[in-house]
Amino acid sequence: MIMSNEELQFKIGEDEQPAVVNLNDDGTAESIERAQPSVVQTQQTTGEDLDQYSEKVQKRIDKLTARLRETERREQEAIRVAQEMQSRMHEVQQRYVQADGQRMGEAKGRIDTQIVALKQIVKKAREENDIDTETEAQERLTQILVEQRRLQEEAVYREAQEQQRAAQAQQQQAYVQQMQQRPAPPQVDPRAEEWAEKNEWFGRDVAMTAAVRGIHIQLVSQEGFDPRGDEYYEELDRRIKEAFPHKFQSANMSYRSANRPVQTVAPASRSSGINNAARRTVRLTPSQVAIAKKLNVPLEEYAKYVKE
Repeated sequence: MIMSNEELQFKIGEDEQPAVVNLNDDGTAESIERAQPSVVQTQQTTGEDLDQYSEKVQKRIDKLTARLRETERREQEAIRVAQEMQSRMHEVQQRYVQADGQRMGEAKGRIDTQIVALKQIVKKAREENDIDTETEAQERLTQILVEQRRLQEEAVYREAQEQQRAAQAQQQQAYVQQMQQRPAPPQVDPRAEEWAEKNEWFGRDVAMTAAVRGIHIQLVSQEGFDPRGDEYYEELDRRIKEAFPHKFQSANMSYRSANRPVQTVAPASRSSGINNAARRTVRLTPSQVAIAKKLNVPLEEYAKYVKE
């Protein structure tokens, strides 16, 4: 029976797949293999992934904030300790100065009294022509005058030390005030910290790290990029990849293979048949499979027709 062209126009369903018919030499069908639809597994970004990413970013920001607060706390503690030490040193110095001044005052009074007394003894001995007493009083007076001179030199030395301590105290006070008035350290940009963690080579590869710093100066100082904006990081990534393309080739290949959809194809069932040399394989297209089904012709019979 001859069919018209209209009767041969079949609508192929989406479920039709190619088929492979293995025929023996005698024309019997050994096996029919149908290709199973490919199961494509793709990785899609879900809301849960975004939430996890946001949570990681928030944790990183909290970590940086805690680090900054800890730095500020340590600085305040250092200032407090410095002030406390300065206060204690000042108290000790004041007590020492007071005690030393009292000691020197008492020594000066004692020496002055002895000098007056010895001078009177010398005068009286001369009046009485008592040479031995005068000589002994003169020797003692000489010793007291030497002690008086030493005490005066010590007083000059103590005064110089006091002036030096006062100058040091003023310097320490100025330093503490400067520490208190110093502006807070600049906060670490979480985006910059995130970028540095993402690019593990930063800080390890000397050449690439130096190049990043040079690109940063060029982008910010010369081209007016905002170092906190997305455009800045996109341009930074682009230029560093242009400067070191060989550093990113292996990484890009790994990235493509990691993001390529995984196709899992179910293996075709094979019948253990007779000798492979004694059979013929006929591959039917999806349209041929649809035609065979439309005509209610078994695939192995239709394969014989195609084979001929």
